[in-house]
Amino acid sequence: MFMIGVNHHKYGNSLKIVSNASCTNNCLAPLAKVIHDNCGIMEGLMTTVHAITATQKTVDAPSGKLWQDSCGAPQNIIPASTGAAKAVGKVIPELNRKLMVMVLHVPTHNVDSCSSTFDAGTDIALHDNFVKLIFWYDNRVVDLMAYMASKE
Repeated sequence: MFMIGVNHHKYGNSLKIVSNASCTNNCLAPLAKVIHDNCGIMEGLMTTVHAITATQKTVDAPSGKLWQDSCGAPQNIIPASTGAAKAVGKVIPELNRKLMVMVLHVPTHNVDSCSSTFDAGTDIALHDNFVKLIFWYDNRVVDLMAYMASKE
């Protein structure tokens, strides 16, 4: 798995299949890398809010072992599991098992927002006890493809 600005320099052209990760990871990993490289992340929590996905039910109905799987997407805010923390640990090995990510699927068609809280190893305060960082997701898959092509 490779992300521009995080670990793209580790790409080798002997690989036949690569992954650019998810939108959540492309939002979280670059910010986590900057904070970790400059301040050190001890641990962190991220909450992401996603739109309805294709795998969710359209109406409430019995389903599987998890109660969340039986909730209709257009009527509910549904907590879900994610592999985002594990994926960030793959592209930034020093953060493996240091982050926890929670996902909420909301009844809307196209939205994704993220909120993160990090316990840093050093002070990065805007005031005595407050830090504010604003970040967003920008799909860098085309940049990754261009980088890979330059290595041919």
